[in-house]
Amino acid sequence: AGEKQAHDEELRRLREQLLHLQHELAAKIKNLQEYAEAMRKRAETNSTKHAGELDDILRQLEESQVRVAQLEDRIRLLEGENGRLVANLGEMEEQERRRVEAAGK
Repeated sequence: AGEKQAHDEELRRLREQLLHLQHELAAKIKNLQEYAEAMRKRAETNSTKHAGELDDILRQLEESQVRVAQLEDRIRLLEGENGRLVANLGEMEEQERRRVEAAGK
Protein backbone atom coordinates (compact mmCIF):
# COMPACT_ATOMS: atom_id res chain seq x y z
CA ALA A 1 0.00 0.00 0.00
CA GLY A 2 2.85 2.38 0.88
CA GLU A 3 4.60 1.53 -2.35
CA LYS A 4 1.43 2.17 -4.38
CA GLN A 5 0.93 5.48 -2.58
CA ALA A 6 4.54 6.49 -3.32
CA HIS A 7 4.06 5.45 -6.95
CA ASP A 8 0.79 7.43 -7.21
CA GLU A 9 2.50 10.47 -5.64
CA GLU A 10 5.39 10.24 -8.14
CA LEU A 11 2.89 9.91 -11.00
CA ARG A 12 0.96 12.95 -9.79
CA ARG A 13 4.19 14.97 -9.47
CA LEU A 14 5.26 13.95 -12.99
CA ARG A 15 1.83 14.91 -14.38
CA GLU A 16 2.13 18.35 -12.73
CA GLN A 17 5.63 18.76 -14.23
CA LEU A 18 4.35 17.68 -17.63
CA LEU A 19 1.43 20.12 -17.41
CA HIS A 20 3.83 22.92 -16.37
CA LEU A 21 6.21 22.11 -19.25
CA GLN A 22 3.29 22.01 -21.71
CA HIS A 23 2.23 25.51 -20.56
CA GLU A 24 5.83 26.77 -20.89
CA LEU A 25 6.13 25.23 -24.35
CA ALA A 26 2.80 26.72 -25.45
CA ALA A 27 3.92 30.16 -24.19
CA LYS A 28 7.28 29.85 -26.03
CA ILE A 29 5.53 28.76 -29.23
CA LYS A 30 3.17 31.75 -28.94
CA ASN A 31 6.14 34.10 -28.40
CA LEU A 32 7.92 32.64 -31.42
CA GLN A 33 4.80 33.02 -33.55
CA GLU A 34 4.43 36.65 -32.45
CA TYR A 35 8.12 37.26 -33.14
CA ALA A 36 7.85 35.63 -36.58
CA GLU A 37 4.80 37.78 -37.39
CA ALA A 38 6.62 40.91 -36.22
CA MET A 39 9.62 39.99 -38.39
CA ARG A 40 7.32 39.36 -41.37
CA LYS A 41 5.67 42.77 -40.92
CA ARG A 42 9.08 44.40 -40.50
CA ALA A 43 10.33 42.72 -43.68
CA GLU A 44 7.23 43.94 -45.55
CA THR A 45 7.74 47.46 -44.20
CA ASN A 46 11.43 47.42 -45.11
CA SER A 47 10.64 46.02 -48.53
CA THR A 48 8.04 48.73 -49.11
CA LYS A 49 10.40 51.37 -47.72
CA HIS A 50 13.27 50.19 -49.93
CA ALA A 51 10.97 50.00 -52.94
CA GLY A 52 9.89 53.58 -52.24
CA GLU A 53 13.51 54.69 -51.86
CA LEU A 54 14.39 52.94 -55.11
CA ASP A 55 11.47 54.66 -56.87
CA ASP A 56 12.71 58.02 -55.55
CA ILE A 57 16.25 57.31 -56.77
CA LEU A 58 14.98 56.27 -60.21
CA ARG A 59 12.77 59.38 -60.42
CA GLN A 60 15.71 61.60 -59.45
CA LEU A 61 17.88 59.86 -62.04
CA GLU A 62 15.27 60.46 -64.74
CA GLU A 63 14.97 64.11 -63.69
CA SER A 64 18.76 64.45 -63.80
CA GLN A 65 18.86 62.91 -67.27
CA VAL A 66 16.23 65.41 -68.45
CA ARG A 67 18.23 68.30 -66.94
CA VAL A 68 21.43 67.04 -68.59
CA ALA A 69 19.64 66.83 -71.95
CA GLN A 70 18.31 70.38 -71.46
CA LEU A 71 21.78 71.64 -70.58
CA GLU A 72 23.27 69.88 -73.60
CA ASP A 73 20.63 71.57 -75.82
CA ARG A 74 21.40 74.95 -74.25
CA ILE A 75 25.15 74.40 -74.77
CA ARG A 76 24.55 73.57 -78.46
CA LEU A 77 22.46 76.75 -78.84
CA LEU A 78 25.14 78.84 -77.16
CA GLU A 79 27.87 77.24 -79.27
CA GLY A 80 25.84 78.01 -82.41
CA GLU A 81 25.27 81.58 -81.24
CA ASN A 82 28.95 81.90 -80.38
CA GLY A 83 29.86 80.61 -83.85
CA ARG A 84 27.58 83.20 -85.48
CA LEU A 85 29.07 85.97 -83.32
CA VAL A 86 32.60 84.90 -84.25
CA ALA A 87 31.61 84.80 -87.95
CA ASN A 88 29.95 88.25 -87.67
CA LEU A 89 33.01 89.62 -85.90
CA GLY A 90 35.25 88.20 -88.62
CA GLU A 91 33.03 89.74 -91.29
CA MET A 92 33.05 93.11 -89.49
CA GLU A 93 36.85 92.97 -89.18
CA GLU A 94 37.10 92.18 -92.89
CA GLN A 95 34.76 95.09 -93.75
CA GLU A 96 36.82 97.42 -91.51
CA ARG A 97 40.05 96.23 -93.13
CA ARG A 98 38.58 96.90 -96.62
CA ARG A 99 37.31 100.31 -95.50
CA VAL A 100 40.73 101.25 -94.13
CA GLU A 101 42.36 100.02 -97.36
CA ALA A 102 39.85 101.98 -99.47
CA ALA A 103 40.38 105.09 -97.35
CA GLY A 104 44.13 104.71 -97.68
CA LYS A 105 44.05 104.63 -101.51
